[in-house]
Amino acid sequence: MERIEVKNLTISRGNKRICNDASFVMQANSIVGFMGANGAGKTTLLRVLLGVIEPDKGVIFVDGKQRRGFDEEKTGIIHQYDNLSDYLTVKQYMKLEQKLVRGDKNYCKYLEERLKLTEWMNKEIGKLSYGTKRKLSIWKALIRKPELLVMDEPTNGLDEAMKEQVWELLKDLQRSGIIALVATNSDEEASRICDRIFYIEKQKLVEKTRKE
Repeated sequence: MERIEVKNLTISRGNKRICNDASFVMQANSIVGFMGANGAGKTTLLRVLLGVIEPDKGVIFVDGKQRRGFDEEKTGIIHQYDNLSDYLTVKQYMKLEQKLVRGDKNYCKYLEERLKLTEWMNKEIGKLSYGTKRKLSIWKALIRKPELLVMDEPTNGLDEAMKEQVWELLKDLQRSGIIALVATNSDEEASRICDRIFYIEKQKLVEKTRKE
């Protein structure tokens, strides 16, 4: 996946208009951030881009071809809220997910170590801390080696050390050619990992200068 082009996108949620006639382009090797006040519609925007819900108007082109949503096998998603199997141990869950997506064993192990999950392998997921569950969700999204990564508040609730681990991993993935979209309320997160930042404000998607 080399290029995603969004043209004339208009999105409403109930009686509220989120964005009107928005157009933008995302290239490989990039991380694009979407920011806005709570309730501005960041999650809804991501769901439209994923093809989960229909926009009022607009089209999406992937490598020049019009598409609704993206190839599931090439897309990793980190949802705002974790959806894990609390009754399984981390080891059992990883084995199951690796089998479901036919993930490369060595790469799955690499991600496990990068995210510092190894020490929790024999613990039930339901007994993990929020931050460790969050990292397990990130592991799950990445094991399929996605070309597109869609993240909704990926480091929300993580301590500073955990955030650094995740940010470093995301920057490494960016250099490998991935396109990543991230909805965040964190100015620090946006400035650390995003190449471009769009703000949802006054029914518009406005690109603003990246803070260094």
